[in-house]
Amino acid sequence: MFTKEERRRLKNAIIIQSFIRGYRDRKQQYSLQRSAFDRCAHSAQSGGTFSITSAPNLTLLVRQLLFFYKQSEDAKRLIWLYQNLIKHSSLFVKQLDGSERPTCLFQIKRLMSLCCRLLQSCNDDSLNVALPMRMLEVFSSENTYLPVLQDASYVVSVIEQILHYMIHNGYYRSLYLLINSKLPSSIEYSDLSRVPIAKILLENVLKPLHFTYSSCPEGARQQVFSAFTEEFLAAPFTDQIFRFIIPALADVQTAFPYEPFLNALLLLESRCSKRSRGAPWLFYFVLTVGENYLGVLSEEGLLVYLHVLQTFLSQLPASPAGASSQDSTSDSEDESEEADKPTSPEDGRVSAPYITEECLKKLDTKQQTSALLNLVWRDSASEEVFTRMASICHTLMVQHRMMVPKVRLLYSLAFNARFLRHLWVLISSMTTRMITGSMVPLFQVISRGSPMSFEDSGRIIPLFYLFSSLFSHSLISTHDNEFFGDPIEVVGQRRSSMMPFTLEELVALSRCLRDACLGIIKLAYPETKPEVREEYVTAFQSIGVTTSAEMQQCIQMEQKRWIQLFKVITNLNKKILKQISGPGERVKIFQRLIYADKQEVQGDGPFLDGINVTIRRNYIYEDAYDKLSPENEPDLKKRIRVHLLNAHGLDEAGIDGGGIFREFLNELLKSGFNPNQGFFKTTNEGLLYPNPAAQMLVGDSFARHYYFLGRMLGKALYENMLVELPFAGFFLSKLLGTSADVDIHHLASLDPEVYRNLLFLKSYEEDMEELGLNFTVVNNDLGEAQQQDKTSSNLHEAASDCVCSALYAIENVETNLPLAMQLFQGVLTLETAYHMAVAREDLDKVLNYCRIFTELCETFLEKIVCTPGQGLGDLRTLELLLICAGHPQYEVVEISFNFWYRLGEHLYKTNDEVIHGIFKAYIQRLLHALARHCQLEPDHMLTLCPALSCLKALYENMLVELPFAGFFLSKLLGTSADVDIHHLASLDPEVYRNLLFLKSYEEDVEELGLNFTVVNNDLGEAQVVELKLGGKDIPVTSANRIAYIHLVADYRLNKQIRPHCLAFRQGLANVVSLEWLRMFDQQEIQVLISGAQVPISLEDLKSFTNYSGGYSADHPVIKIFWRVVEGFTDEEKRKLLKFVTSCSRPPLLGFKELYPAFCIHNGGSDLERLPTASTCMNLLKLPEFYDETLLRSKLLYAIECAAGFELS
Repeated sequence: MFTKEERRRLKNAIIIQSFIRGYRDRKQQYSLQRSAFDRCAHSAQSGGTFSITSAPNLTLLVRQLLFFYKQSEDAKRLIWLYQNLIKHSSLFVKQLDGSERPTCLFQIKRLMSLCCRLLQSCNDDSLNVALPMRMLEVFSSENTYLPVLQDASYVVSVIEQILHYMIHNGYYRSLYLLINSKLPSSIEYSDLSRVPIAKILLENVLKPLHFTYSSCPEGARQQVFSAFTEEFLAAPFTDQIFRFIIPALADVQTAFPYEPFLNALLLLESRCSKRSRGAPWLFYFVLTVGENYLGVLSEEGLLVYLHVLQTFLSQLPASPAGASSQDSTSDSEDESEEADKPTSPEDGRVSAPYITEECLKKLDTKQQTSALLNLVWRDSASEEVFTRMASICHTLMVQHRMMVPKVRLLYSLAFNARFLRHLWVLISSMTTRMITGSMVPLFQVISRGSPMSFEDSGRIIPLFYLFSSLFSHSLISTHDNEFFGDPIEVVGQRRSSMMPFTLEELVALSRCLRDACLGIIKLAYPETKPEVREEYVTAFQSIGVTTSAEMQQCIQMEQKRWIQLFKVITNLNKKILKQISGPGERVKIFQRLIYADKQEVQGDGPFLDGINVTIRRNYIYEDAYDKLSPENEPDLKKRIRVHLLNAHGLDEAGIDGGGIFREFLNELLKSGFNPNQGFFKTTNEGLLYPNPAAQMLVGDSFARHYYFLGRMLGKALYENMLVELPFAGFFLSKLLGTSADVDIHHLASLDPEVYRNLLFLKSYEEDMEELGLNFTVVNNDLGEAQQQDKTSSNLHEAASDCVCSALYAIENVETNLPLAMQLFQGVLTLETAYHMAVAREDLDKVLNYCRIFTELCETFLEKIVCTPGQGLGDLRTLELLLICAGHPQYEVVEISFNFWYRLGEHLYKTNDEVIHGIFKAYIQRLLHALARHCQLEPDHMLTLCPALSCLKALYENMLVELPFAGFFLSKLLGTSADVDIHHLASLDPEVYRNLLFLKSYEEDVEELGLNFTVVNNDLGEAQVVELKLGGKDIPVTSANRIAYIHLVADYRLNKQIRPHCLAFRQGLANVVSLEWLRMFDQQEIQVLISGAQVPISLEDLKSFTNYSGGYSADHPVIKIFWRVVEGFTDEEKRKLLKFVTSCSRPPLLGFKELYPAFCIHNGGSDLERLPTASTCMNLLKLPEFYDETLLRSKLLYAIECAAGFELS
């Protein structure tokens, strides 16, 4: 009997022996069959008894080879067999018509699969690929089988089975390798006729795609398309694929099965759970081939195509250029050349960013747009079509940052009233099933602020986003008549309204959008109830445990530790006070202590000794630092009285009873702690802490400054003043006493990055020495170059010129990104160096730094506007310019004026409330600095004088008859964005009518011969101005006419008169706040300035008329006068009113508001005199005319001549 272990060992031995015997026998059989194959081949080659022309002999050789074939040993034998099979192909395939059909078909499949394996070694120079390629061509061709088998359907079935088998055994992989190794990288589709092997390879690529595989298992054709896609289209293109294969398949002559491919692709994508990494290249193929096949797709095929676009567009990586690529209108040759480079230098493959850009360009072609628009414009368009189209547009706008005016598809949909109306109806009709089973509109769910399911969000959000974007864009160019649904008359023609909604519908639509916005806000910022978190509860509970532990430790101490008992008790009382008293109680205690000390030092009497200082308002910090120094005023607890001098050195009115001192102290603290002063810096959260580089700014006296600032802050606390100084937590901890209160955790408020790095180092598990750290720290406060304080002015200016030139040379940030990043980061480090130059009053260096800061902002202006606060759009660049504006004594603001002007233009064009909100604070700070410190140059006064005169009249409640154009008044009221194309009617009605005609022109716009230029004809001199770069070479077409219309209006209304309006507005704001005037619209402003165009009420005028010089209301001359005036026409009455008051219109609130009041004075008894007027007093000097006819003639003569001053 064998033991269990012995039985196990015996069993294993039998298995091993069986395997060894089998392996040995197989090797022997391989050798025997290989020898037999060689004998037969040798006999056939030498003319022996073995004939190769016999079908059974061919079958025998094939059977033997398939049995022993090993590619490393038998490749030549396979090649020899291929040669004979090609030569006697008809003889071999004839067996498919007999009893050996299954065997022969299997042998052909196996031979073709070996052929595919052999071709995958095409990089081997010793291998002749001609015979394997010929084998593929012959035995997959109908011409080989049809003459022998005579049955076309059976031949197709045979070929389908062979191709399907080859597909599973690397057919397309072999062709892919062959194409990339045997075809030159420079080959193009046009070279097809000159390169025979290229034609063969292309035919082999297409052959499996043309069969339906009805005789194969279900899904066979899907597997063929899947293999083709996986090998050729799902990876970065090589040059051969990109320049030859794809253009060849896109040619209609190759008859690529595009619609079946789309169906297979969609099915393949639905089965793939992961995001396809090959989406960009596959999407490019779909778009490129679709350019020639969209016109022949069936309706079902177009729906599938739309579905494919939706699927792969969402998988397309975001364009590297982002929105800036869309905004840019640059036509520079450098950019064009860069864009023409399809491959990266690494491996000769087409890069993902390039293919992404190409996909977006192809999606924006006229043919693609027309095909997609035809889908949604059909009467039978389903909800699915609209949803998928909305998803495509949503992806373009959100993921790829494409703007509506820049994309043909979005632009076309925005101006199609039928589509917008259909889209809104679809949005309004979308419903979802609630828990109760009832169907509720999705729009109502949004309005409530209720969360939606992922499926419901995916249905309505793209539609809602698309509608909002398109409709808001269409409103920009919607004429008032169109908005109200009236027909438009242009150039003698009447055209129907393009507005998709009636006024009643717009009211309901606006209400829905309002409610939706409120609901979205509620979803974005949900209300949360305050609750005590678990960690706080644990912290409170731990207080008792900590106190008990401390007491136990005290009890266990030796008795000698209790010598300083009083101090211990005092410290304990402080801890108890901190725990048992609320913040309010502690403040009261603090104030009582301060009050008691003030009573002792200052007393109650106002005439006790105090400190009297005279401070220049423009130099508050400097004067206070000198006069309130410890040497001059050792005790600041005394009452301080301040006498201020204005900017001109004159005494300011008022006696300091405490208010002036508090104003002085507040301004002093703001100035001293201002980071621009250089003594304090701010953390990322804007919290103040001492500037480590202060010593480099002011030298060894920096400690005196901190001492002084500490005293002044203490004085503020002493006087119970609140000052807005947000200090960093670690700095306050250090102020409170022991340094133990400040540990590593406070570092997070000072430098979050260093804090994170230290925590990473603490948990680092690898070899520490690999990090290359040592016990040193590196300070880079001013930058190495700025450490050299003794740099000569000439050298400093030369270096500044180099930096400015380098920044100026960066025409395209993306193409010069490494240089741009280096300069950007380097210039940002110069802030403290600027402060050091200011502290040393080195004017030359200050101006140099300001030039560098300004050039930095100019270079990265596009980034600042498009991506504010991100990357190269870091808004610290604006902070640098505002720091410069904070030192008006150096007049550095003028250097940066052009940048602020260009920034204003970009913000106007952006028309984005979020962007405007970001920059609003910076603009306000600039305006504040200008208002406080800048003085206008003398040459500006010519422009400002009319504005000042006009505003003087308005300020004095005078009416001046100045009929301003509507667009000009709109520009005075606020932002330039208020002035658009509709205001052009008040400037140039003819141009306005022509632009409206162009907008609705239904013929070919190019026939009009327009381009993107305007012609100015000022003073007889014609000047052509381009509306955009290269505008004279850009024709106006149907696609870009809306852009042309807006550019013309923008030039006429904004750019052409911008400096004039800016100067006038400055004069306006110098007297009356623009914020007051913005309560009115343009018509109301005109009434405010010049009065209302209403009939003159004589009763009202009589009621508020005064009389002097002997006249009264009952005087005969006065009665005749009013009788004459009552007989005047309205125009004559206005002339009379203008004659006396200089304005033909009555005051807005009646003649009771006229100041001085209308007055008639006795002009004497000389009947030869004419009535005269003193408009400054609203006084009419009327001689004593007792004859009504004479008075009428004299008065009419006077008011018609408008004379009177020199006749008084």
